[in-house]
Amino acid sequence: MARRGAAQQKYRRLGPDERREDLMRATRFCFARRGPHGTSVRDICREANVSPGLLRHYFKGKDELILETFRVISQEFYQSIRAAIETPGISTEDRLSAFFEAYFSPELIEDEPFGTYLAFWMRARTDPEVRKVQRASYRKHRRLLEPVLETLAIERGGRVDAAKAAVGLIALLDGIWLAVCVDPRAISRTRTNRMAWTWLDAYMARGTRKRKARKSKVVRR
Repeated sequence: MARRGAAQQKYRRLGPDERREDLMRATRFCFARRGPHGTSVRDICREANVSPGLLRHYFKGKDELILETFRVISQEFYQSIRAAIETPGISTEDRLSAFFEAYFSPELIEDEPFGTYLAFWMRARTDPEVRKVQRASYRKHRRLLEPVLETLAIERGGRVDAAKAAVGLIALLDGIWLAVCVDPRAISRTRTNRMAWTWLDAYMARGTRKRKARKSKVVRR
């Protein structure tokens, strides 16, 4: 009975939304395995178990499928880090620690997600539409971090340029993430969080020192 049910599930007719999701899942898989330049429409459709001619029933073509897939995975990632950093009832430092944990979650450093993200980054270098999505996603990450970093600086008695701090922190996190994905044994998840805090503590301390120095000059006058 169980096997017959599985077969019925496998071969049931899918609706348009389900078919679109299947095609986007297949795009992620193929990009992770073959990269953006090695992936053809036939590869994607074979993985999704549809004929190449059916692709245009759900997307205008391969380019729209790729773009929509990137939008979806970018939004998924944003929602995961947003949920972490907006956790209610915890301190500012704990919110940032939760953000770091989400950034390096096990689901994001496995071979397939790593290959998928890397493939889309490569695609963004030559595809203006994918590049727009990437830049919009990056701006959302910065805006998510900026008010939290500003609050942290105030709590520590300092002041920072939150926009610059967010740029530097994201650049650091992306670099660490890339290193972890290439060789998961090189840096443990515990160490990734420690590295992020080491950089952030130093950046915040610099802002505090500058503020104290300005106050000292005012007092001398």
